[in-house]
Amino acid sequence: QVLRRACVSGSWGDTDRAVPYFPFIRDQPFKIELHCEQSRLRGFVDGHKLFDFLHKVLPLSDIDTLWIKGSLTITKLA
Repeated sequence: QVLRRACVSGSWGDTDRAVPYFPFIRDQPFKIELHCEQSRLRGFVDGHKLFDFLHKVLPLSDIDTLWIKGSLTITKLA
């Protein structure tokens, strides 16, 4: 699953689970890009758009956590 959720003013919003496809294949490398915009977070996997998440977090500097759950190895953060 690819889940998105935002905590705004101490309260968690609804979980967004909708994706047009599941992009991950066991033991295959992948590249995730997250583009944080004023009102949304855009997610791309291997250059293909996976989701737009309306986060409602302002200012953007309040976004300080990304949680990844699962068995994977992160090889680069940029």
